[in-house]
Amino acid sequence: MQPSYEQLFKENAELRAEIIQLRAENAQLKALVNRLEKIITKLEARIAQLEAQLNQNSKNSSKPPSTDQKANRSITPKAGNRPYHPGASRQLLPASAVTSHEVRSIKVCPHCRSAMQATDKVFSWQQIELPEIKPLVHQIDLVTSRCPCCHLETRPGLEENEQFLLGPRLEGFINLLMGQYRQGHRAVRTMISALLPNVALSQGLISKVKARTAALLVSSYETLVKAAITTQQPLHLDATSWRHAATNEHLLVLRVGNVIAYALRPYQNGATL
Repeated sequence: MQPSYEQLFKENAELRAEIIQLRAENAQLKALVNRLEKIITKLEARIAQLEAQLNQNSKNSSKPPSTDQKANRSITPKAGNRPYHPGASRQLLPASAVTSHEVRSIKVCPHCRSAMQATDKVFSWQQIELPEIKPLVHQIDLVTSRCPCCHLETRPGLEENEQFLLGPRLEGFINLLMGQYRQGHRAVRTMISALLPNVALSQGLISKVKARTAALLVSSYETLVKAAITTQQPLHLDATSWRHAATNEHLLVLRVGNVIAYALRPYQNGATL
């Protein structure tokens, strides 16, 4: 039996309604896809920005070297010594460095109380200790002499290297503390007092030691400046920075040929360079 016109009109209307609904759903899906594409584009840009920040280090940015990330080491199970740290044992110092020697052996067997006999197996153990530090104080008595004829009184003078309170090794140690280890005057005085309890150095004496050292380095400084101005070789400059006592400190190292110098500065800018 063939459908009537009324049934066909009804089915046609239902199909049209379904098509309209599908078109509306399709439009909603397209809008959702467009919105998701925009979100994905923003996320990709953010990821690229974060990766660029993570890849920054002291070589491609102004970040200090202390913030550089260390390379990840491969996680391997421990089997004896670590593969990236070869095992090492302390070697005995030579016999010429031994200042005291003691030989110990067991005389009576701890099990049966019989007399023990020594063998040729010897285990040697060395304990290293700091010696008692005593200052080497050289006293020079300058005797005043009087001439019986003209009654002139005079006394001998000091040599050039004897006119300073501290000897060259002690002055060198003070310069080492202030220069390489970057200790201030007060810290140097405290260390010297701890090492040599009977020696008390003043602030002015430390300043004089530093001034004498600076005077000795004048010729080296002039050589460096002349080389930096006249050389045709490339200049190598390195800088590292850190924060200490709520202030910024910068270490600048300059090399020209085989001449090297360094300086500590509170600022790292064009004027400093």
